[in-house]
Formats: sequence, structure tokens, C-alpha cells
Amino acid sequence: MMNKTRILTLGVLALCIGCVRAGLGQEPVLDRPLVEIAIEPVQSPTGVGTRGTFSVVVLPHESFEDVRLSVSFAGGMQAEPPSGFESAAPVTPFISGLEASSHFFRRLGSLASERPDTFLIDFRVVRPGLAYVVASVQSPAAADQPTLAENGLLYALVAQDSVYFSSQSILDLRVQAMRDSLTRAGAQDSVIQKLIQALKRGGARVEKQITRPDTADARGGTGEFESGDGSWAGPLAVTAQGTVRFTDVNGAVFPVRFVTVQIWDEEAGPVDQLVTTTTTDANGNYSAVFDDNDGDGTGRDIYVVVVAQGATVEVEDVSAPGSLWSMDSQPAIIDVVDGSALTINLTASNDLAQPNNVAFEAYESINYLSRYLLTLGEPLPALVAVAYPGGGDGSFYNGGAQRGVDPIWWTPH
Repeated sequence: MMNKTRILTLGVLALCIGCVRAGLGQEPVLDRPLVEIAIEPVQSPTGVGTRGTFSVVVLPHESFEDVRLSVSFAGGMQAEPPSGFESAAPVTPFISGLEASSHFFRRLGSLASERPDTFLIDFRVVRPGLAYVVASVQSPAAADQPTLAENGLLYALVAQDSVYFSSQSILDLRVQAMRDSLTRAGAQDSVIQKLIQALKRGGARVEKQITRPDTADARGGTGEFESGDGSWAGPLAVTAQGTVRFTDVNGAVFPVRFVTVQIWDEEAGPVDQLVTTTTTDANGNYSAVFDDNDGDGTGRDIYVVVVAQGATVEVEDVSAPGSLWSMDSQPAIIDVVDGSALTINLTASNDLAQPNNVAFEAYESINYLSRYLLTLGEPLPALVAVAYPGGGDGSFYNGGAQRGVDPIWWTPH
């Protein structure tokens, strides 16, 4: 299992060093791991019962002695130790429900800075479902070198007649498989994009409550609306409110504060309508009031999208640059009655298979630290952009961008 304490330390340290050094006009550090490990298929299998080959590239950015390389497989892929490697007892998989299949290691001795080593590993696909291969390098601390413990990770999703790979996330595998399946079925591109968007926003625990008005003539989207001073106030006004939370690695739940909340109206076509946008408060609560005119004589079909974006931090999908992680309350509440109050609570999970959910733990970890400066009489620091997740271990900061290649584990202390 990856070292969660170290991940938290790097995430916090990277942010603090980045903020301080940015103020001093110095370049921040911790912008890359000590050793980068890349795993790529150089010969791809085509389904269950076929074989393939991975390349494992180890690129050190410092020199190390007494280095050991370990390779582990779990799920529906297996491998025999290549020449120069020794077998070892399988390690416990870090993904619940997967079985360890292969584990072997090789003593590398010395690693010279900026001189990569490449290893080829043959494997076979034995059953459908999720799988992964992880490569790790370790060496003990010495007088002239730090402790080395870095990981590279490649996920796989095995179908009967195809295999998908991703160094980013399990969710990225499912997106690939969905796109492939829908394309083969002849679905339109707009339909494919909408279904993929729904997949990438899913996974949150959603609680809904609808309070309808006590008026005999309450209807969905049929009356006149008057705005007056610009705030919604009339027979068609609807209130959407709720609380946004995230779940930490220990299962505790905390508010997601000052985060963007969007109210959407689901449409029959490929593009839904953004109704209004608000933010949560210091307790994770939000509220928005808007008209109920769906444009066709019925009430709106309402759902909520929470975007991992605020004044202090935004969390980007590392596999789709420029796209921020989000979660939603789908399915929509259909044909909302005029004057209704909708309570829609969303709680992000801590399931690593749903990085769009864990992204809110990353968001609030940095948001918490940034807003702590206000209690010290300091202004908020510059926005920190996080690219999350990735296929390695640690979190690295460089010039206002933090690459969170593993979860930035939350602690309120």
C-alpha cells in the first residue's frame, strides 16, 4: 500500500514552500519525484488468453546506492519473473476485491542521476475485470542520500476481446471502455459525450428532499414571474439548497467550503441548461433561488453539479487538461412544482476508483491551509491549481501548479 503519511506531508509541505517562496521571488521545489517510473505496454494484449509486454523505465533525478526494484501484479494479469529478477511472496493489493497474482524484485545496486534504465516484462491476461501493475524502487537512507521510495502504476481493464490501460485512474479506463462500446454501437458523438460526462460526475452519496408549496394552484412552470430588484420572487420561484461534504480516508465526513455549486436544468437534447451558480459557505451549505420556467409549460428538471473550484484552489482532471473534477446529483428532479424547496445534499466518497470524488478531499486540504492564513492576518495566497490523480506516489508543486499524483490526504490538524 502506498504511504499515506508521506503523501500528506508532501502535499502540505509543497503548498507551504510554494506559497513562501513565491512571496520571496524564489523558484519552488518538490516539482518532481526523486525517481520517475513509467510503465507502458509495448506489446498490447487483445483480450483474455492473450499475452503482452510492459516496459518499465526508471529515471533517477539524483544518484542512489543499494536500490531495489519490485514489480507486483494484481487482478487478471500475471507474469513470471524476467531474467535477473527473483520471485517473492505477493503483496496485499491496495484495491479492495483484487487478488495479488505476481510479485518479483531485482537488486539494481547503483542508480546514476538522469541515466534511465529500462526493463521488459512479459505478462498474460487470464480473466476479465480490473487489474494493475505497480513498480517500486526503494533504498535505505545513507549519509549522502535520502530515503528512496517511489512508485509507478498502470491500471488495466480487461474485457473479453480488448484491454484498456491508464496511468491516471480506474475511472479513465471506464471512460475508454464506454466510448469504445458506444462508438461501435453507432451512437452520436453528442450522446457519447453526455454519457461520459455523467460517468465522470458520478459516485457521490446524494440525499434529496422535496417540499412542495401548500397552495392549491401550484403548477410546474406555468405562471408569470416578476423579478423586481433582480432577486427571484414570484409564483415560479424555486429554492435549491443543501450541504456539500467529502469523506476522508478514515471514513469521517467534513464540509467542502467555498466551492462552486451549479444548478442545472436537464434537457432532452445533448446540452443541458445552466440555471444559476452559487458557492458553499464556511459550513459547506449552499442556497439558490431561481425561476421554474422550463420553456414548455412544465417545471424545470433540476440537478446539482459541484465543481472542485474556489478562490484558493481548483482540481483538474489530469487526463483531460482544462477540465475540472466535479460530482452531480443525477438523476434530475423532474417537473419541479412552482414554489418548491429542493434540498439536495452531496457527499463525495473516498473511493480511489472515483477520482472525481477524492478530488474534493484534495480541494479542501489546500483550501483549509490557504484560509488558515486569514486567521493570521494574512491575505489568501494565489490560486493553487492541482492536476489529479496520476500513476505514481507523492504530490509536487511548481509555480502555482500542484500535481497530486496520489490523494492529498486530509487532516484537520
